[in-house]
Amino acid sequence: MILNKEGEMLVIAGKEYQIGNFAMANGTSIYRGYVGKINEIRTDKDKETDNDSPDIYLYIFGHGEVIMAPCMLKIIGG
Repeated sequence: MILNKEGEMLVIAGKEYQIGNFAMANGTSIYRGYVGKINEIRTDKDKETDNDSPDIYLYIFGHGEVIMAPCMLKIIGG
């Protein structure tokens, strides 16, 4: 499944990840402290990574788009 329309949402471990929301990379990521906007979420056969969780595509301002696991993000608003 690919979510990429503004407002589409996926709930992962009780947390809402919504296209268009802002998120900050936490200490488990090499992008720690960077803020970006969620542009796309991919699950199942549509994922690009081999990890067990969905791929979250975060556009980090001044850096570009990166793929993050949900455990690497803190949602900070829409």
